[in-house]
Amino acid sequence: MIKENFIMDDEILVITEEKTSDGVRIILKGHVDIMNALLLEKKLDELMERKENNVLVNMENVNYLSSSGIKACLKMYKELNSSGGRFKIEQPSMSVKNVLHAIAFDDFML
Repeated sequence: MIKENFIMDDEILVITEEKTSDGVRIILKGHVDIMNALLLEKKLDELMERKENNVLVNMENVNYLSSSGIKACLKMYKELNSSGGRFKIEQPSMSVKNVLHAIAFDDFML
């Protein structure tokens, strides 16, 4: 398990990586705002470089998801989808679920 903590603008984002039987799970905890979204995007880019084709992002403990965070997820979704991979958000918090539903990104969620 790999755990990284990032503190930006007094809001913390904890990113934990776990290997699954068929890919990788990224567990996010905290605030995914414009500053932290860059760090999330960097993490997702790292997974692409490692050729991880099955990525689950657990957002059960995400209390805020900005448009920048959505952009990072959409980029990963498009790249994996075009190469036969899979990107899904699992156990989204109610606030994340409401945001994704409002912008018709229900396909992101398990």
